Amino acid sequence: GGDGGGADDDEVRDLAAAGDSSGFRRRVRKSSDRNLRDVSRHVPPYMHAREVRLLFRMGDPVGVLSSSRGYLDRGHRDRLLDVSSGFGGDGPDGGEGEEGEEDAVSRRSGLRRRLEAEAEAEAWALRSCWDVRTSASGYFPSLDRDAVDRPSRASAGADAAEEREAARCLAELLEFAILRLMRLGDLALLIKALEDEGEGASGTDELPKAVNPIRRATSERPADTLRPWEPWRELRGKDERGGKRGDNGGGGDGGADGEGRSGGNWPAVLSPSSAPSWLLSALAGPSPYESLYLELAEAAAHLNRRAGRHRLASRLEDHRAEVLMARGDHAAACRVLSSNAFGACARDQWTRAHYWRIFRLACCQRRGDDVLAYLETLTQSFDPKLRGVAPGRTAGLFQRDLEALVADSAVADPRWGAFPFLETELSIDGGGGGVGRRDRTSQPLPFLRRKLTKHVCSVGERLEFTLRINSHLPRPISVNGVRLYLVTLERYERVYRRDSVVAEDDAFRILNLDAPIEIQPGENEFRFGWRPMTVASYVLATVEIQWKEAGFFYDSALLRRPMIGLDVRPSEPTQTIELNPLFLIPGHVQNVRLVFHSGSDIITEGVVRLVCSDGLQVVPPNTDAAGLDGAWGDECVIPLEACGPGKKIVITTLVKSSTVRQPDGGGGEGGGDDDDDDAAAASGDGGGGGVQTMEARVETRYRQESYTSVMEEGEEPESEPMSTILEAMVTTLDRPGGGG
Repeated sequence: GGDGGGADDDEVRDLAAAGDSSGFRRRVRKSSDRNLRDVSRHVPPYMHAREVRLLFRMGDPVGVLSSSRGYLDRGHRDRLLDVSSGFGGDGPDGGEGEEGEEDAVSRRSGLRRRLEAEAEAEAWALRSCWDVRTSASGYFPSLDRDAVDRPSRASAGADAAEEREAARCLAELLEFAILRLMRLGDLALLIKALEDEGEGASGTDELPKAVNPIRRATSERPADTLRPWEPWRELRGKDERGGKRGDNGGGGDGGADGEGRSGGNWPAVLSPSSAPSWLLSALAGPSPYESLYLELAEAAAHLNRRAGRHRLASRLEDHRAEVLMARGDHAAACRVLSSNAFGACARDQWTRAHYWRIFRLACCQRRGDDVLAYLETLTQSFDPKLRGVAPGRTAGLFQRDLEALVADSAVADPRWGAFPFLETELSIDGGGGGVGRRDRTSQPLPFLRRKLTKHVCSVGERLEFTLRINSHLPRPISVNGVRLYLVTLERYERVYRRDSVVAEDDAFRILNLDAPIEIQPGENEFRFGWRPMTVASYVLATVEIQWKEAGFFYDSALLRRPMIGLDVRPSEPTQTIELNPLFLIPGHVQNVRLVFHSGSDIITEGVVRLVCSDGLQVVPPNTDAAGLDGAWGDECVIPLEACGPGKKIVITTLVKSSTVRQPDGGGGEGGGDDDDDDAAAASGDGGGGGVQTMEARVETRYRQESYTSVMEEGEEPESEPMSTILEAMVTTLDRPGGGG
């Protein structure tokens, strides 16, 4: 729009805005020299309209946006120069020296007209930027968050690179619009100050110190950080007594103080005929003014993200959050900060900016009712990457709040993950040797895309697990307990294949440290002891640290450390057997004595099998003499009773040897080629035969010697006994019938 009036001026303005070449030139030719000076100010919009028309014909909508950005910047600058030249160089401070009442009124009137003229220039730039943004949504619908599925009016779909460039141009337009809005707020407050001065609200030489609410909220030091920090427990107590948090006290400015927000309505600074209704409404007072800023900033942040300018988007989101906090809308501020605190600055390792965002998120959350979110933010603030930039006093205040939060019953139910304020590391030692001397095996875990390193040990072996906890808190803490979850590999795979996490019911064994446990700042070392009694493969799955009401779970599958497991194998049996005599006399009935020693093992059950070769027979022990003839057999099975370590069991029975009948191996068909067998048969008088043997096989199921003492503690699950087989053999002294 232009500044002139009259039908002629309106006609020229419309011709220029339409880019009507023939009409505009015809109107210029008809103008007098004086009117040419008025027409000249319509030349820039005419040239811009012609350029835009050409760019559209070339199919370059991004070029239209870039051209519009430059045109609006130049037009805004020209309008401000016109205001400066039209009203002279006097600024809001006015002239110097004494002045009468009429002079003061005249000065205020002239100054107000100047401020209103400047406001018209700012409003023109602001509404023009928004008009361009609204028009562009038809050509780039995917850039509009509220109208993603709206069909494009462009003749051809924009590719990704073109959309990124369009997003960049639009983001710059909206950032320019935000600057214009902030200046409009300044002008509105200056005009309000002039009105207050005229009503005698202050002296004639000084305007009231009204501060733009956006500038104050986005200043280097937000207002709430200038007040003493109030502990979270005291804020919680005020809320329980009915004093709703959010207006005063560390963490939020609520906008209650008159210094930060100019209360009441603002005076009209724009003519209703020259500004859209939405802009007039926004300049009616602080609240609608902030609402328009929030809308522009949100749109600009979204476009910057689409353009790949994440840091600029993050800065705008910070400003939005500060304004929301100043308005007392902590829930909305938390939503903005939660998505922004761990964004671009965290990824790019801008640790100082990252810590500031976490600090502001904490300040906001402590004013609300979301205890769980505040606890998570506090634990993240002690990340070791941020230690170099975190002020010691702030860390101390955060720990005090953290200690109060973990004592709150609201934090008891969630399963808290591995937060960085404590770091854990596990290793395994064994009896008689360190980790380096223990055999290891590796096993891939495809369901986790990780590798498990299993340390080999045997049942009953004394194991020690070393847990190192690195605390990044500035002061020591006392925790209720530390537990280590051991899960069988089979159960562990089932848990993670169903997309779950290890729970207490999944653990085969949970190792505990006795409370209270003091964790000092820096490195701490704790040890767990265990004697495994069950043969299986285990995973050192989870470390649980119970701090008051909160339980923090450090799952090995989620940590960036090697996964450690155990391969528990059966212990070496210490049982022995003795079989006497050393040999059997052919053709005789003899006593055979088997002695079983349990060694250090606990025998739960067993069986003795005596198996004889051809020519030998055996009877069960304690067989009556009268029944011997019918009791002889080739095999005898004798139950072995259960016994403890150091026990001896003696089994005595009878064995008899007889002549082995050989088949006729004469020159018959199929038997004449076995020369070795014929020679063996010819060596004895009684028909000959091979050496006769009796084999004793003892099969036992046993437990390791420490099983009883371990089970008495009541913590180890019942396990299946191990099994082993012991064998011994006795032979005849010579072939039966060998000439004796």
